[in-house]
Amino acid sequence: MKFLLIAVTLLLSACGTGQQESSETKQLSPTTVCWGKHLCQSADSIGHSCKNHGMFSDANAGYFGLKNDDCCGHTEYGGNSIEFSVTSCSLW
Repeated sequence: MKFLLIAVTLLLSACGTGQQESSETKQLSPTTVCWGKHLCQSADSIGHSCKNHGMFSDANAGYFGLKNDDCCGHTEYGGNSIEFSVTSCSLW
């Protein structure tokens, strides 16, 4: 009987407590997916563009996150972003 009690105790400790995520943890989880578009400028080209996307806690965080994630340097012509717009945000 003592062996069974030890085995059950070890099994429960390995599996965790089974508690739900706290509301604070859920609020920090990504819940919104957003897409954006940068208008780019470089020495070789003005007006080429690139698109980016990501998951964020809300649309406001998505706007600033995508705006700061300048994808122009990864295009054929390189350069920097001269304009940015969010094309879409939706709940995940």
